[in-house]
Amino acid sequence: MAQNVFRVTTTAIQYGQQYQNVFHFSGPSSDPQQMSALADEVDANWLNVIKSLVSDDLKWVNINVRLLESQFATFNKVVSINGVAGSSNQNFPQVAFIIRLRAATSGRHSRGRVYIGGVLSGTLQAGFWRSDLVTSWTNRLADVVALWGPAGTSSFRLGIAPKVNSTANWLQMVQMQLAPTAGTQRRRNIGVGV
Repeated sequence: MAQNVFRVTTTAIQYGQQYQNVFHFSGPSSDPQQMSALADEVDANWLNVIKSLVSDDLKWVNINVRLLESQFATFNKVVSINGVAGSSNQNFPQVAFIIRLRAATSGRHSRGRVYIGGVLSGTLQAGFWRSDLVTSWTNRLADVVALWGPAGTSSFRLGIAPKVNSTANWLQMVQMQLAPTAGTQRRRNIGVGV
């Protein structure tokens, strides 16, 4: 069981629709200042790193950080970060990159997924991502693992938490990779997050 597990929720808007991704980090302490520090790290080392790979039709607007199993209020950081890979009105808003998170153990509870919108038209060839895009994602995800992985340079560790509101069963993430095909934001409705 991990200590000091933080739930980070990033909120993005695309074509008037809102969706969210949830990450679970273990931190160095239960000091409430850690929530602000983690929000700053996610801003600088996740959103501002992957924005170059997504359409400027996608805009991140919020980072929420909550220390699970604590009485502290959720920390909210308002951001305004657009993708910078270009704009295309031919995109389907439900199409997304799927980033797979894996722990060192096997089983369905050792896997996680993150859906990232802002997919430009022309990025798929025969149903698979273009090779240059796969290379770009692979390089950026390697940087993320180097920061938040088992031997990361940050004091926070990214993990997988099968039980969303509990620190039980939190597993250290050891690998991130782009799925070879596009995914669909199936639970996305107008104005409703994932």
